[in-house]
Amino acid sequence: QVASTRTAFAVITSAGSVLAWGDADMGGDTKGAQKDLMTNVSRIYANSFAFAALKTDASVVTWGLPTGGGDSRAVRASLSGVRDICSTRLAFAALKTDGSVVTWGAATYGGEAPDLPSGSSGEPVAIRSIRATDSAFAALRADATVIAWGDATGGGDAQSVQSDLQGVTELYACKYAFAAVTKQGFGIVCWGSAIATGNVKCSLEVPVRHISSTSSAFAALDAAGTVRCWGDPSSGGEMATEATEIFGNEVAFAALKKDGSVVTWGGHYLDLELTGSSKTLEQLSSGICHVSATCLAFAALKHDASVVTWGHRNRGGDSTQVSHLLVGVRQLCSTDNAFVLKT
Repeated sequence: QVASTRTAFAVITSAGSVLAWGDADMGGDTKGAQKDLMTNVSRIYANSFAFAALKTDASVVTWGLPTGGGDSRAVRASLSGVRDICSTRLAFAALKTDGSVVTWGAATYGGEAPDLPSGSSGEPVAIRSIRATDSAFAALRADATVIAWGDATGGGDAQSVQSDLQGVTELYACKYAFAAVTKQGFGIVCWGSAIATGNVKCSLEVPVRHISSTSSAFAALDAAGTVRCWGDPSSGGEMATEATEIFGNEVAFAALKKDGSVVTWGGHYLDLELTGSSKTLEQLSSGICHVSATCLAFAALKHDASVVTWGHRNRGGDSTQVSHLLVGVRQLCSTDNAFVLKT
């Protein structure tokens, strides 16, 4: 597994240890945590400035920018029995096997969770899953309700839609807002900053299968293969198409269609044709099996194990200098600004 902050990578070796490189202050140097990262690491999580490693004994080891979640000493005693970790830009939230949550990092980015309200029996309600925007967390509870915390403008305050957050089956997030699927997939409720979507409530005739996002727009793929978008039009908030999968970066969406082709839309920051040259368009017309994204570019892995890139040239969209190496590719990963591949 490979994970990344904004300027560093970390990988789990076959021996279960961690190898990191890049900006030392942002997690590229594991000194101080190296002893605990030598064996039995099962998964690595990252925010923009720090890493958190989950070990096979369900404990957690952190490193990177201390104020961004790299220092978890204040909650170390509580970081046991952890089964999943989620992150905002500067904080982490660990979900434990008993349904409780432990948070650390910058308080304004969700690093201090509120006291979670009890259920009708007066007992705490277990958390099923956690999602994060850039600055807030939202947790789906076992009673199908939602609790949010962190920066209010980033979705940390759900009071305006709390009465609609009943029967929630899944949570999604973009950079500034959350989207909850309700009514067994036939309803969507959104809240967060007006920069993104504002509050949105809608009912659907076909249930939602998946929701993807850019920084300020959502795209919902329903069971019939139809994609519906909302949010900032210049970031992909306006489009209707059919697809089997949808992917998003900061400003644009890419949809993988049944015939193996890819279509893209959005991209106001790119200020160029999303798919660039006619050659790229031809390469995207068939044989695509997966798409990965940096903040402003996409890379598509084809069935023949080759790779096609497009988008901002300084964010991974231009791969001409390494095109001869883009063969026999098995896996694509990305940071905000670069792609890395495994052959």
